[in-house]
Amino acid sequence: MKERSTADAGYLNALVAYGEARGQVRDALLEVAGVEAAELTGEEVRVPADAIVRVWDALERRLDDPLVGLHAAAELPRREGALAVVHYA
Repeated sequence: MKERSTADAGYLNALVAYGEARGQVRDALLEVAGVEAAELTGEEVRVPADAIVRVWDALERRLDDPLVGLHAAAELPRREGALAVVHYA
């Protein structure tokens, strides 16, 4: 059985917040992700990596912005010693 790739929920939260700031509805983005809001609370929460990709792709289409990942990353707060970039592989 193949293990599902996961990622820190902070990436999903950052993309959703970026979308919300541009008029997207949080619940609609979470529906695209297939994640319930209650699943995003707590420490060290992980989500399926493909959930992030689905939101990324949706934002790219809805905002007509092929560089949505770079634009979202540019708005993340910078913290010393923290990875402050949302990446797309």
